[in-house]
Amino acid sequence: MLFPKEGSATKGAKDAPLRKSDKRKLRDAVREQFGVALHGNDDEEKEAATATARMSELIMGGTLVRRTVVVSTPGQTTTRVTLYLKPPVRSSNAANKNATDAETCSSNENDWPYSKTTHAIFMQVEKDDTLIPTVSLLSVWPTLIPSVTVPWNVSKFTCRGAHLMRSGMLQWPSSMNHNNNGNHLVSIGVRGNPQPFAVGQLSCSSTEFGPGTKGIGVTILTCYGDDLYRMSHSFPTNLHNAVGEGGMVNALGGGGIFDSDDYGNIGFRDGAI
Repeated sequence: MLFPKEGSATKGAKDAPLRKSDKRKLRDAVREQFGVALHGNDDEEKEAATATARMSELIMGGTLVRRTVVVSTPGQTTTRVTLYLKPPVRSSNAANKNATDAETCSSNENDWPYSKTTHAIFMQVEKDDTLIPTVSLLSVWPTLIPSVTVPWNVSKFTCRGAHLMRSGMLQWPSSMNHNNNGNHLVSIGVRGNPQPFAVGQLSCSSTEFGPGTKGIGVTILTCYGDDLYRMSHSFPTNLHNAVGEGGMVNALGGGGIFDSDDYGNIGFRDGAI
């Protein structure tokens, strides 16, 4: 895990808003790595491409901030990590003074759902161009990378800093498709809860998994409850832009508010699943 210690996502941080040219480079990198298409050949592909492109623009639109931090990895070696942060965005409903409370709290697919808290959406480890999506981003775009499902009692060990063992996996990712570009990134979710709580790299030395198997199945990079999670609720206010008074509902997470301490997922509580 890259950010196990409190303060590791903020200590010695250097922040800078992304210029237009840097945003274009980041947008192009997202499209290339995750296969964000701009067009398709038939109606089904066109619909999927339109939805994916809209999601890409939702994430990349508005202000983005680049943060550089130096973190200590196991063995006390230091690694430079770049975080791409998205400050809160006032929703179109919240900006409408005549909107009802129900409208203010309804989900709008054209709005970034975090109107009060700043979140890291991608990170890059030193000397590696791979964009690693965060749990915050996957709360909005859960299908961005292939997924692994685990029992609920396995998730608590992962959230405490353990890697995911093969014996704790309920299935192998059904589609290690072109979106991964060979980096083997996967999300991890609890059976019965479609919202991912962790991101890691799949070990492809073997496709064996389940009870009786040995070894690490997924090396955890970030998870619910780590310092990226803590950072989103203690971010310097000088980077906050217009903040709405309401909160957007996360239908995927069971009806919680995105800006709550659990990404709007009622199955997440206090840094544990």
